[in-house]
Amino acid sequence: MRSILAGFIAGVLLLHQLPELPPELLLWAAAAGAPVLAALARTRTRTLRLAAGCLLGLATAGLHAGWALAHRLPPRLEQQDIAVKGRVDGLPRDDGYRTVFYLVPEPGSWPGEQAPRRLRLSWYDPPQPLAAGQRWAFTVRLKRPHGLMNPGGFDYERWLFAASVDAVGYVRPAPARLLGRGAGMDGVRGAVSRRIDGLLPPGQGRAVVKALAVADRRGIDGETWRLFNDTGTGHLLAISGLHVGLAGLLGGLLAGAAWRCSARLCRRAPARLAAVAGGFVLAGGYALLAGLGLPTRRALLMAAVAAGGWLGRRHWRVADVLLLALAAVLAVDPLAPLGAGLWLSFWAVAVLLVMGSLRGAGRLRGWLGMQLGVSVALFPLTASWFGRLPLVSPLANAVAVPAVSLLVVPPVLLGLALLPIAPGPAGWVLHVAAEVVGVLMQGLAWLQARGAVWPLPHLPLWVVTGAGVGVLCLAVPGRWPGRMAAAIWLLPIVMWQPPRPAAGEARVTVADVGQGTAVVVETRTHTLVYDTGPKLGRMDAGGAALLPVLKSRGRRRLDRLIVSHADQDHAGGAATLLHALPVGEVLSGEPIPSAPGARRCRAGQSWRWDGVRFEIVYPARTGLHGNVASCVLRVVSGAGAAALLPGDLPARGEQRLLAAGRPLDSALLVAPHHGSKSSSSPAFVDAVNPREVVFSAGYRNRYGLPAPDVVRRYTAIGARPRETWRSGALTYVLGRGLQLAGRERLDHPRYYRAGTD
Repeated sequence: MRSILAGFIAGVLLLHQLPELPPELLLWAAAAGAPVLAALARTRTRTLRLAAGCLLGLATAGLHAGWALAHRLPPRLEQQDIAVKGRVDGLPRDDGYRTVFYLVPEPGSWPGEQAPRRLRLSWYDPPQPLAAGQRWAFTVRLKRPHGLMNPGGFDYERWLFAASVDAVGYVRPAPARLLGRGAGMDGVRGAVSRRIDGLLPPGQGRAVVKALAVADRRGIDGETWRLFNDTGTGHLLAISGLHVGLAGLLGGLLAGAAWRCSARLCRRAPARLAAVAGGFVLAGGYALLAGLGLPTRRALLMAAVAAGGWLGRRHWRVADVLLLALAAVLAVDPLAPLGAGLWLSFWAVAVLLVMGSLRGAGRLRGWLGMQLGVSVALFPLTASWFGRLPLVSPLANAVAVPAVSLLVVPPVLLGLALLPIAPGPAGWVLHVAAEVVGVLMQGLAWLQARGAVWPLPHLPLWVVTGAGVGVLCLAVPGRWPGRMAAAIWLLPIVMWQPPRPAAGEARVTVADVGQGTAVVVETRTHTLVYDTGPKLGRMDAGGAALLPVLKSRGRRRLDRLIVSHADQDHAGGAATLLHALPVGEVLSGEPIPSAPGARRCRAGQSWRWDGVRFEIVYPARTGLHGNVASCVLRVVSGAGAAALLPGDLPARGEQRLLAAGRPLDSALLVAPHHGSKSSSSPAFVDAVNPREVVFSAGYRNRYGLPAPDVVRRYTAIGARPRETWRSGALTYVLGRGLQLAGRERLDHPRYYRAGTD
């Protein structure tokens, strides 16, 4: 059985690495062949059992993924007005200028065979506040899920796919009708959240209590998230295994104690059965109030496996428990591996089980050893998924986990139980929990001020795998030769650095920022950013694209930031970069509010870094405004290969640049104004004569860029056109010539990502 479970897990994981799904007929054949192989394996080798499990896992995950993709918005409905009816799913979030929410469409109202599973919508100025569970009829305009793809960046499309979102868009300013009030469990969650608002004073204590009560994290501000993340305690804000397990433990203790009070009940059934049933009732009810998200479903399944083994008095080995629990989770939710939560929780449980015998060293010492061990053990996965190490995490968790487990979660559960029958006492109990949270946050803030978060580059697989092996070796109890030497495997996490350009070379990365421009230029020891992309709502390209690129390359400061001009699609991320990293100097084509001390660009400014020449070739004078003020940068390698970055320079600016007579020929060109007809005049195109031209434009942007006539103008001279929405971030190396070194979307294809058609 162990071999079949391991093969099943491997098959599910393999499926999620594929660029395309296998044909459905092949998947059904694999599902049918798995039992045959399993039957043969009873008398044959372990290899057949592994193969049988792998086929079953591949088929299970593939058929589920195919069913999910069948619900994705068809291209013919993109950017079309669609009248739809549906139910608000989950708790809507009000950003001040819009409400973001999920909608489950009613199949009968959808103009197609397969209605999307969920829509992620923005509603600007809704007629009334939205509530969970409401039914609405309105008109929407949608796109298929499509996210930015940059080195080290967040995979938005993977996240949407795992969250069952098949289209994103917004509600059109057309008549809308409320068809029904909040109902179902989401309606209950919304009502409980509002009741807590009425019982507790505003503040982050109330926000955290709501997060732990009904998974309503809308009130937690950015500073609080940063506090918990910097101290490695962010997992405490999500209702997952720890909280559901506590609810199950409390329910089990109460049910078992009550059952033992009656001899008649004990004769009918053992108390341990009542304890398990009571634990599941409380844990299940708590999970329902949390919205039955992925972490809570995973925690319930793991609890079911553990309870089954306990009831059956099975003495399973560590590997058996983990394999069975992980296989159960993947069988119910084959898309779970697409999120970090699955790996963090299972890895923590694995380390705890391996360290189990430490409890013999004394309760306090054993508990402290386990807490320290788990915090350190999570370093490899935390570094891999999030690119950072909160160094105070072991100490912070040693304080925060027991505080939340003993002093916050039990009062929250008691308050939830009292809320419908005794609001007054419920408010008092919840107030106690909020006060404890306030004190805990003060302690975490003290640690945050004295701790450090170590930023890390993108780590290769061998570094993460080696660190994981080292952690397990350290976790195994007992004394054995060479055990402490395993700590050496942890060193590459903080010591490994990605390769840098050679002297005289420049690495140019045109980031994928949607409709906007952002370029990172790296030499061996210096870093320059040209333009910072757009700002859209609470997100901007500085944080969503540029910082991940820089951190993945191990760049912790900017020697120079150039903002071509003040348009938001070029300057929108500047404030985030200036806040997050030390910046040596800022140049701009016109004044920008986020950098009031920036020096103005002027043709003739030049400098040399590591054998690479940088020169501002336009504008020749200051005082210009708008696109015509765009600062134009030319980068030339030591061997003469060049790249030209012209911002939004319009045709009349191109004429002035050509009249200045400066050298413009460049192997790489980021097309001016994203390929608009107002730029890329024939004379300019001929003068630059690029081998590669990059159009930094958004997916299905409303301007229709790049313009087909402009693309043809470049292809007519032999240039290779590339679009960031199709390829993701594009990385080039300027050396003896121009080399294309990376296409983030195309080099790492996955079946769940949007196509490039």
